[in-house]
Amino acid sequence: MWKKKISLALVLMMVVGLLAGCGGPKSDVPVFVMFPENSPFNKSEEMEASLKEKVGEQPTVEVFVSPMFNMDKLIVELAAGENGLFVVPKQQFDAFASQEGYISLDDTFKKADYPAGVYKDVLYGVPVTNTKWLKDLGYKGGEVMAFVPFRAKDKEKSKQVLKAIMEK
Repeated sequence: MWKKKISLALVLMMVVGLLAGCGGPKSDVPVFVMFPENSPFNKSEEMEASLKEKVGEQPTVEVFVSPMFNMDKLIVELAAGENGLFVVPKQQFDAFASQEGYISLDDTFKKADYPAGVYKDVLYGVPVTNTKWLKDLGYKGGEVMAFVPFRAKDKEKSKQVLKAIMEK
């Protein structure tokens, strides 16, 4: 009897999970943020409000901050292809750069200005740790990089949001 109840509960949880995921992000550029271990910084609402102020009405943005560092979650988010922009620890950015799953930012920024984001002579990411955006929010954690994933739905709008983040 208890096995049936557990099975039913699991099925119900899966259905609720599927329904909650229906529709996907409702913004032009969903931004997924995962800070380094030991850098708890969960100001999702403040980050989103601040970014919306920087970007303006278009493109629309949403910010999703992972409450903790989890490599499996990062891999799932990258594979899902729902996010237009990622902010991740430098170490993870470097690890994924060899797979070349990022969009080139050579047409958006100067490589010489951001050598930390260059891989095989292509600029794939920019360091955002010391940006006005994060500093104004009080971020004092480890080094983080922003990039546009290869599977971003609107790469140009994602680059536009990244430009706003990098403004001084």
